[in-house]
Amino acid sequence: MSAIEFMESPTYHHLRTLELQRYKHLLEADATAYCQLCHPKLVFLHSTGTIENLQVFLAPIRNGEVQYRRVDHPIHSVTVVDTTAVIVGDVNAELSLQDEQITLRNRIVATWVYEETGWLLLSHVGTALPQ
Repeated sequence: MSAIEFMESPTYHHLRTLELQRYKHLLEADATAYCQLCHPKLVFLHSTGTIENLQVFLAPIRNGEVQYRRVDHPIHSVTVVDTTAVIVGDVNAELSLQDEQITLRNRIVATWVYEETGWLLLSHVGTALPQ
């Protein structure tokens, strides 16, 4: 299969839906639903440089330390090559970490892989955009 990036493609629309769903799950603090979208070997690289695996990333959401208040996630591109998809977009969010209010303005690259169970998020890389 060659690279596809067609906005009319069912795969394109499905991946966009999955990508938006994961942020919906964060807003709902639904770590279980978020986990179901992820590959067990997820690598989550924050804009701060911190690297976390799936369980470490989800722990503060599960215990309420992190609460997403607002998320805007415009997607710029979806590129699929064989069983790998790369999604580039922005994440503008407001969240609280314990009692501290945080505003994120990041560009992200999310890598999804297709396996027997469907598309799973394998990595998330965020970098801060200038304010």
